[in-house]
Amino acid sequence: NLRPLRALTPATGRARREGTYGPGIASCAAVVLDHTVRPAGALNVSGPEARFSDPESPEGARVREAVVQAARDASREMGYVRP
Repeated sequence: NLRPLRALTPATGRARREGTYGPGIASCAAVVLDHTVRPAGALNVSGPEARFSDPESPEGARVREAVVQAARDASREMGYVRP
């Protein structure tokens, strides 16, 4: 379901969930947009909650930035042009 991503990504470029998949598991996802600026899919990384929970964690920041950049790259390949 991409609805949570559409709601969260305009401000941050990503969405984050904790405990949805199971105890101690968190994820970070970013939407992939097509040439009509509609969601074509999403990229997701899941792992231990500790790696995603701390906003000051350099490791978590690298993961979040990599997910957002990969989604931007995929969107560009789908024809999306960022305004």
